[in-house]
Amino acid sequence: MAEIISEEKKYAEFVHGNLFRLLMFFHDICKKEGIKYSLYAGSMLGAVRHKGFIPWDDDIDIIMPRKELLRLKEVVDEYLVGTDYFFNHTADRVAEINYKNGAITFNGKNVSGMGLDIYIIDNLPDDPKERRRFLFRLKMYQGMMKKGKINWKRYNLKGKILVFGTRLLGAGKSLKKICDEYDVLSQKYNDRVTKQCFVSNDSYDWMKFSYDQNAFSEYITVPFETGEADILSNYDYFLKMEYGDYMKLPPEEERHFFHTCLEE
Repeated sequence: MAEIISEEKKYAEFVHGNLFRLLMFFHDICKKEGIKYSLYAGSMLGAVRHKGFIPWDDDIDIIMPRKELLRLKEVVDEYLVGTDYFFNHTADRVAEINYKNGAITFNGKNVSGMGLDIYIIDNLPDDPKERRRFLFRLKMYQGMMKKGKINWKRYNLKGKILVFGTRLLGAGKSLKKICDEYDVLSQKYNDRVTKQCFVSNDSYDWMKFSYDQNAFSEYITVPFETGEADILSNYDYFLKMEYGDYMKLPPEEERHFFHTCLEE
C-alpha cells in the first residue's frame, strides 16, 4: 500500500528542499571566494545530530567573523544575478540571503520567512565591567529596534519595562538609523586584541555566550543532506555551551517550525 503523505510532511519536505538549495548556493560562493563560514545554532546542531536539517527547523543559521562578511558583501551581488535570492543587511541587525517575495509558493500561497541568516563575530572587551556596559548598550539598541507589534506575554515585568523604555528612546529614529548605529557600536573593540569574542547581532539571550578567539581558527566540511557544508572543527565546544546535552531530542511539543509561514 502506498504511503499517504500528510500536508504537514509535504510542507516540511518543500521547505527543507528550498533551504537546501539556498545553502548549497551560499556554500558554493564561499568555496569559490575562499570565505570562511560555519553553520551555527540549530543548523550546526542539525549537521552533527541529523547529518542535515533538524526535522522541525525551518531556517539556516550561519556564523562568520566580520572580516569574512565584508568579503562576502564585496562579491555576493554578482552571484545573485538571475537568481530568486536577494542579500540584505539594511534596517535589520541580521544579514540575510533570502528568497525574493513571491519566488516560492506552496499550494498557491506565498511562503515567507524562508532564508539564510548570517551572524557576525566581533570582539568583546576583556574588562568585565566594560563588557557588561557594552552588552547593555547593545541590548538597549535591540529594544529600540522593536517598532512593530510586540507580544508582551513573552516578557516578565522587568522585561516589559525595559522594552517599553527602549522603544520610547528609539521612537524618533528610523529603523535603518538604529541598525546602522548598532552595527558601528558592535565593532567598537575590533581594533584591539582581545581574548574573547561574541555573536554581536544575535538576540538578547544568545549574546550572553562569549567564545575564545581561537575557537574560530579551524573549519571542517561535513555531510549535510545530499551535499556538504562547513562547521567549526570544535563544534562540540559550541554545542555544549549552547544546548548542553545536544544529542538529546527536545520534548515533542517543541518540535515545530518557527520562521516560515504561508501568506493568505
